[in-house]
Amino acid sequence: MSGHSIGGGMLSELGSLLGLVRNAAGTIGEASGAAEKLKKIISTPKSDTLEALELIVELRRKLLDAKIAQMDVEKRVLELEKQLQRQDQFQAKLARYTLTQTDMGGRVYVLKADDPSDNCPHEICVSCVENEKISILQPATDGPNTLVCNQCSGRVFKNDGRSGAMIGSVPSRRDDWSDY
Repeated sequence: MSGHSIGGGMLSELGSLLGLVRNAAGTIGEASGAAEKLKKIISTPKSDTLEALELIVELRRKLLDAKIAQMDVEKRVLELEKQLQRQDQFQAKLARYTLTQTDMGGRVYVLKADDPSDNCPHEICVSCVENEKISILQPATDGPNTLVCNQCSGRVFKNDGRSGAMIGSVPSRRDDWSDY
């Protein structure tokens, strides 16, 4: 297993798995107790056939419960393995980025310059990364120096070379200034 951090969600998942294991162990213990009772009844010279049959039925029920509990544990383990695999895949994607601070104080993940992919340089959203999503930030259409996340609507300030000033044409010579 690679270096996984165990967060609150993973701890609760492990707790539920341990609960399933305890349940399975308890069921197996009960089945074992029923098997011991059956052994005592059969080993006595005057064994009670009806009582032995009842214990056999109880033992079969307990073994079936134990098998069901085992299947629950196996299913949960598979789910956790898939979750860890998804986290590994996400961490591999995230390793292509570096957390940086923009020139205007915003925090973004930037694609590393030496990344072998054919992707053009871009930034991804820090908030989305915390939710294990990769969302490329886009220039805001409602103003300069702002990147926006289309997933979570987060905004990051970064100098994009645009200013907020209106640019228009100015005549090179004004007639009313001719006296100067």
